[in-house]
Amino acid sequence: MSESKRCQDKKGWAYGIGSYDVAQEPLLRTIKHGEKEVGIVTRNRYDADVLNAKSMLCIDVDLGDPQRQDGCFVKTAQEALEALQDAVNKPMKWLPDYKQDRFDPAMYAERNQWIDGHRHGLGFRVYRTAGGLRYICTTHTWRAGSDFEDDLMRYVYSDYRYRRICKIQRTFRVRLTPKPWRIRLECKETSRGVEWFNKPGEGIARTAEYVKTIGSDVVLPSFSELLR
Repeated sequence: MSESKRCQDKKGWAYGIGSYDVAQEPLLRTIKHGEKEVGIVTRNRYDADVLNAKSMLCIDVDLGDPQRQDGCFVKTAQEALEALQDAVNKPMKWLPDYKQDRFDPAMYAERNQWIDGHRHGLGFRVYRTAGGLRYICTTHTWRAGSDFEDDLMRYVYSDYRYRRICKIQRTFRVRLTPKPWRIRLECKETSRGVEWFNKPGEGIARTAEYVKTIGSDVVLPSFSELLR
């Protein structure tokens, strides 16, 4: 898989993300494993519920024609899944060697420690979304905001906007409820601001549908509640 085939990042696709603060979203629920907080559910600015997890890697991949320059990096689900399979089979292929830091022992120590912890046994659950695919790694813990995680997300065609917000906010985000306009809700101005209402006869659409698992099907105990 050639790096030259990938669409280059364009910062304009992430316009406005730098000023957006997840901490300002209404907190709906805290998720714990034992006594440890592993995630929170918040409501974003267009009233969708969003899971935020700092160590469970979630990757969004939008499908579209990269030549249209609309932020999509990959056209078909088959090509996207081939990239994920490649990343699982050959984790060293997508991890840069950081040669420019060859005189920085700390960088090499961190890289080698990361490699030792992530080179074997990777596994991802694959979901189909309205606009593409979603991957959730169930086998390893990650660190949102790390360059290593960003390297992987870029390799599997995650768009710059999603990667950027994960890096800035240091959390992996998964939308749990559909975007209002995708389920044909009506938007009305009220005394409390803008609110969305179900149109008569319209049901609630599914946000994501499980497709398959690529790699190991192991689920870390600390992720079980997040997945549920």
